[in-house]
Amino acid sequence: MRRIPVVAAALLCLTLFGGFARADEIRVLQPSGGTFDAGATVLIRWDYTFLEAMPQTAAEKLMRIELMHFAETGGSGHGGGTAWTLDRTIADVDVLSTRYAWQVPTLVGGPNQVIRIRMLNRPALTANSVPFTLRKVSSAMPRMPFRPLTIAVTSPEGGKTYYIGDKVVIAWSKALIQNDGTVWLFVCWPDRTTCGGGYPVANSGSFEWTISEPEAHDLVIKVQAPDDSPVGYSGVFHVKKRIHVPHGVLVGPLKKL
Repeated sequence: MRRIPVVAAALLCLTLFGGFARADEIRVLQPSGGTFDAGATVLIRWDYTFLEAMPQTAAEKLMRIELMHFAETGGSGHGGGTAWTLDRTIADVDVLSTRYAWQVPTLVGGPNQVIRIRMLNRPALTANSVPFTLRKVSSAMPRMPFRPLTIAVTSPEGGKTYYIGDKVVIAWSKALIQNDGTVWLFVCWPDRTTCGGGYPVANSGSFEWTISEPEAHDLVIKVQAPDDSPVGYSGVFHVKKRIHVPHGVLVGPLKKL
């Protein structure tokens, strides 16, 4: 009988049982159980561990959030199991945003609900939340219409051009969030739905931001309270690269004397 060298055997075990062969991992952190009423806002949070190449393009970053429910089919062995049903697609988001505030529709409800997330360009990379319950609200107890409050973001100014490397003051009103010690700042695309990871700062009403974008873009700043409501957005502003002209270099045509 041929023996496998000790080192080769160790590497084989690591490969088979989750050592060096691990791939990217995606997990749903929230919701983690509980009961939510129709019309309530549920914070969906996730994380993504990069053990392979970090996604770069918008298509590589696109992740779908879905509402699922399951039912036990009964029986045992091959006669039983779990039947899964897709209730609805909630949103397609940037996986790097790590959170999404979802308002529960009035026409869904029941136990054994889960949030499923999956990368659209890698369908096998999926994760489910802990099961939770969605509770329909009785028509005898009408709820007040959902009216999100808005934080006034006064800087950066919409329509203005800023340059990569500049220091820009992000300014917001504290009128709605006076009791919050921190806020979260996000850099977003103009559609407001695709944002980079949030950055917590003191709720002082202003923060000096150094623009570190690698390329020219149109952007929006999002300011969000720690409990995800209220939020506010700046206007769409432009970020460009500054053209540096070395000292002593003439720019433009020379006129003949």
